[in-house]
Amino acid sequence: MRFEYPKCSFIKNTNILTKNDQNKIVKYIINNNDNKNIGILLSLILGLRIGELCALRWDNINFDKKTISINKTLQRIYIKGNNKSISKVIVTSPK
Repeated sequence: MRFEYPKCSFIKNTNILTKNDQNKIVKYIINNNDNKNIGILLSLILGLRIGELCALRWDNINFDKKTISINKTLQRIYIKGNNKSISKVIVTSPK
């Protein structure tokens, strides 16, 4: 029996960073260190999604053990109401 993977029609062109590209980004962030850049570095190195990064709290970081616990994700949900649209931020379990 031969198995064939299904065709994926929704992914057109996927650009993946090379190791060289990743190293350039890391070097730039180390030399231009701010909150936004540190978030990009964490996402790049740890593979975090934006919602997981935004839900991080200081108590998720254990400096003694050198670990970060990812146990929540943040989402902004848009709700259409009577002639206006509002948004709500919710924090849930990550994927």
